[in-house]
Amino acid sequence: MPIEQRSYGAPLHPVGERKAVIKYVEMSKEMQQDAVQSAAMAIDKYHDDKDIALFLKKEFDRKYEPTWHCVIGSKFSSYVTHIKQFCIYFSLEDRGVLLFKTV
Repeated sequence: MPIEQRSYGAPLHPVGERKAVIKYVEMSKEMQQDAVQSAAMAIDKYHDDKDIALFLKKEFDRKYEPTWHCVIGSKFSSYVTHIKQFCIYFSLEDRGVLLFKTV
C-alpha cells in the first residue's frame, strides 16, 4: 500500500494495494511504516472502528511501551498533546487514523 505524505514530504511506501496518506507525522520512518501496516492488518481483521483503535493501541503499547492512544473514524476533529516524535495522523481507505503517545 503506498504511503503518501502531504505537507511533511515522506515518500510513498507500498503496503498491499491500498494507499495511506500521511497528513501529519512526528515519528521515525520505521514506526510510520509499522503504524500503517498495523492499521491495514486491523482493518482486515475487524469491522468496528472501536476494535481497530483498540488493536492499534495495544500493538503500540506492546512494541513501543505505553501509553499510546488511537482515534479512528471517517469524520473527527482532534487537538492533542503528545510526546515529541510519537504522533502520526493518516488516512487509510475511508478512515482517518490518529495514533499518539503520552506520558
